[in-house]
Amino acid sequence: MRAFWRTTRTALGAAALFLGACGGQVTPNQPEDPIAQLAVNETVQLPELPAATDVVFDELGMPHVFAPDIESAAFVQGYVTAAARFWEMDVVRHFAEGRLSEIFGRLTLNTDVGMRTVFTARDGRRLEEAVWQHYQEIDPEVAGILLAYAGGVNAWLADLRAGRHGVTLPPEYALGIIIDLKAEDLVPWHPQDTLAIGDLQAWLLSETLEYEIGLAQMVQALPDAMARDVFRFAPATHATVLPAGSAAGPVALAKASQVVRPASPPPDALGAIAGALADLRRNNPLGPSRESVGSNNWIVSPQLSAEGHAMLANDPHLDLINPPIWHMIQLDAGSSSGEHTRVNGVNFPGLPSVVSGHNDFGAWGATVAGYDVTDVYVEDVVTPADYPQSPRTVLFNGQRVAVLRVEETFKVKNSAPVTEVIEVVPHHGPMVPDPNLRDGVVGLAATGMSFRWTGHEITNDSHWLLGLNRARNVDDFRSALRSFTKGAQNWVWADTSGNIAYFARALIPQRPKGTVPYLPLSGTGDAEWLTDAQGNTLWLPDDSIPQAINPAEGFLSTANNDQIGTTLDNDPLNDAVYLTDSYDIGFRAERIQELLSNQAHVRPAGAQITLADMSHYQYDFSSKEAARLLPFLFAAAAACPDLVSEEMSDAISRLRAWGAAAPSPYAALSGVDAHDLRPDVAPRPTPVSEEERADAVAMSIFAAWETRLGPAVFDDDFAAYRITSPTGQNATKALLHILEDVGRTDPGFQVHTAGVDGESTLWDDGNTPQVETRDEILLAALRDGLVFLHSKFPSAPTDNWLWGLIHQVRFQHFIGQGGLPLFDLGPFAAPGARYTVSPGTYSLNTDDFTFSFGASQRFVVILDPAGIRAVNALPGGNNGNPGGTVSENYNRINPDVHYGDLIPGWINGQTFEYHISRADVAAHAVRKIRYTP
Repeated sequence: MRAFWRTTRTALGAAALFLGACGGQVTPNQPEDPIAQLAVNETVQLPELPAATDVVFDELGMPHVFAPDIESAAFVQGYVTAAARFWEMDVVRHFAEGRLSEIFGRLTLNTDVGMRTVFTARDGRRLEEAVWQHYQEIDPEVAGILLAYAGGVNAWLADLRAGRHGVTLPPEYALGIIIDLKAEDLVPWHPQDTLAIGDLQAWLLSETLEYEIGLAQMVQALPDAMARDVFRFAPATHATVLPAGSAAGPVALAKASQVVRPASPPPDALGAIAGALADLRRNNPLGPSRESVGSNNWIVSPQLSAEGHAMLANDPHLDLINPPIWHMIQLDAGSSSGEHTRVNGVNFPGLPSVVSGHNDFGAWGATVAGYDVTDVYVEDVVTPADYPQSPRTVLFNGQRVAVLRVEETFKVKNSAPVTEVIEVVPHHGPMVPDPNLRDGVVGLAATGMSFRWTGHEITNDSHWLLGLNRARNVDDFRSALRSFTKGAQNWVWADTSGNIAYFARALIPQRPKGTVPYLPLSGTGDAEWLTDAQGNTLWLPDDSIPQAINPAEGFLSTANNDQIGTTLDNDPLNDAVYLTDSYDIGFRAERIQELLSNQAHVRPAGAQITLADMSHYQYDFSSKEAARLLPFLFAAAAACPDLVSEEMSDAISRLRAWGAAAPSPYAALSGVDAHDLRPDVAPRPTPVSEEERADAVAMSIFAAWETRLGPAVFDDDFAAYRITSPTGQNATKALLHILEDVGRTDPGFQVHTAGVDGESTLWDDGNTPQVETRDEILLAALRDGLVFLHSKFPSAPTDNWLWGLIHQVRFQHFIGQGGLPLFDLGPFAAPGARYTVSPGTYSLNTDDFTFSFGASQRFVVILDPAGIRAVNALPGGNNGNPGGTVSENYNRINPDVHYGDLIPGWINGQTFEYHISRADVAAHAVRKIRYTP
């Protein structure tokens, strides 16, 4: 490995790794360097390390890596990340590569086969292997970085096996009958592991395979009128990122002679496949959420900033796991060109550099764009009599095309290896995963469907991070994103020159006009992604994808919402370009725009936005869902007073008062200090007020009402067709549609299930002989909700029905997902609700309000040229290794080792400030370790 570095060191140093170059810094080890003046607490020898490197840990447990060259910085990042998060890195790579059974045995074999299937490239190679070969051929710079990072991880593994430098085995490996692995059993880290984790992140944030299969199942099973009223494309608000129609220049697309109708897979197959894909998602160590994936970000120009500098905020909404999904780090290094590099923020453990953060010139953040970059194809499959000696074929453009057959072998702990068949349609991609590995039907014949996903393109995707981390201005930022092809993100930028910018970015295929891409399509050739004369896929050009630089409004926000209004009319297919069929419901985006424009009067009139304001807005809990739904309950109570009991009347009065609170009506507050329920949580800085308690009681009543309302409206109708009723955004959009759109005749908003009175027949309870009205159902849901709250608070008066007593956050460990909560943290009382800016989501069909999804960080930065300031809040500690033995109770925060220690601040809306300059890092140093070759 050292020989490889000698041959690439000049190129690596000049390119500045994945970091942003910043001239004019104090060179390391000069006498005036405050880092050099710190005493060394420990020296660790790492034989493969290129050059001596110092790491300073601050009071947050955040490592600041000071290296004389980029190679050493990458190596040491691998070492210190493994020290803090190796279990997390290890289990995620095993999941992404279909190798969990090496740890857990046959229990996870179905998951492994599913992941190997979806990460098989169109030429039959493993995706991470194909990409690694690509990097070695065309980008030795990135290849060298990945090798350096892997070298650092493996140096930590070597110290673990040798028992050096206090390195200990994470306790998860010593769970006896469940895992029981020793240090020598842990396999080395390879660059392909890093690439597999990166591909997994792209998969989680961009693919729609499960969605499209599930939607097809619904559309086939339900009557057309019901499907149209329940599964809607239009969001609940008109809050777009850019003014509607302001972007996406027209593209000359090939026209189909007729509409390319969706194909119709067998209903039984759809149900089985949908279940298998849901199981695959639930077994993901990064968390099982699907429908709730989201994020917020926004940028503010100097003209609206109280300090006169550009600002940026980003709070990605991901699963709240333990250890947390992000690891904080600062990388500060020299190069052979004499320039200095520094980047600060968070990254996914297992990946080098910084994914979300800032350098000395600008800051960046991202949210999921939601583009449709996956198509499912129903194939015309023929299996020859001598299969597998002769390959299966599929019909394509009038010809029979051979299917690739791949035999994958899976190592299974305590069992013999298992070989499974994965088949690939070369012009589309791998088969849709087999839902039943034991029925004797193998390969493509098991599902009859393949899928094409942009993530299977063999691209130089990691190069975007290199360019992004060293970007100095908007042009650099835009140039860096040209390498970002997978993942489909809304990227925002702010810099020290006062510029703000927004670029949505991904490879988005051009499809023939008339195609319905969000449902399975025929694989015979009439619904293919368009190509040029040489057969290369045609992607939407950059000027057809939403973007903006220094918008006139002075701010811009994205919250997974419709970017340019293509779905506002409930028809995603009638615009100049097709981006996707649906976006987020839009409530977070609407509220953020209110806050930034001060329409909610959260700031004194004329006051500009401060850094503290930005953090406060990230912690906003005003429920737009409640604001839209509750007026119909109030109207029903007024129209049917004989159905309103005294207790229901009191509840309605509380809900009305809740909505009258300004500037945050319908705030989903906890009403509880988490410290009162958990001694390992520090007390809140300020006591809970009576106003907060009143809001918390009202939130409990609202949640109890809406979680009775959804099932009352949908369960009876869906049960008749053996389909699970909607519980997420589809349910809320459907409720608002049949409440608000009665009598509308414009296309896209007609109530298709309307009865003779114009109201939807979904309101009637099909389980009773009488016909219930809308108002009766609305009020019955409140009555039943109050009964439910009495069961939750058996002897408590209404004033003690506090939301935080039943709405709590649990930080779930991968072992906890499997039913053993030994390493889970929580639950903790917490604020939030469905679709609030800071979410605390729950199902619309539940009696349990414990949640494990939300803001994975709350990052805010002000780009002051004299010195950037950045704050954050993280739902967990920087160290994911609790230490000790498995006999201990790990469901407790341990600040001494930075295990979960940032959770209380995250719950209470507090932030910490990053230490960026060398002087500031030195002033907050807790420990300095010198790593030497």
